[in-house]
Amino acid sequence: MTMTTKDQIDQRRWAAKKTWIFKRDRAAASTEALEALELLATADARGSELAELHHNMAALFRELGDVARCEPLARRALELELSDKRDDYTLGNYYLFLAKLLDEQGQHGEATTLARHGLAAFERAWAPNYPELAVIREEVAKIVAAGN
Repeated sequence: MTMTTKDQIDQRRWAAKKTWIFKRDRAAASTEALEALELLATADARGSELAELHHNMAALFRELGDVARCEPLARRALELELSDKRDDYTLGNYYLFLAKLLDEQGQHGEATTLARHGLAAFERAWAPNYPELAVIREEVAKIVAAGN
């Protein structure tokens, strides 16, 4: 089996994203995204690098409205990042991405738990008065409120 580099996967993913952004052709962008997903299966990457590839693919499928493909990629990205733990900012980002996705699907219980974990990660990453924390706290509060 031939291994695929991160750059090859990113190039295919970006091609799909550009097709969607500039041409608004969801069918063509989805086809290109699926090609990138096939390359991901043979990725020559591990740990956080592989987590980043999964997260970026999840974000692309979310943009394309393909939640069925987005969710497992987002879960895998979080799982990989938890095992490698590059940094708390990245971990918080992955938690919050999945939390928002699940919240939009009405899975408020799990979304709330993930959002709280994400906030805790961001709080470890940044100083208590870091301006972006206020925004994150608001986002988490919205997710928690949706579950009540």
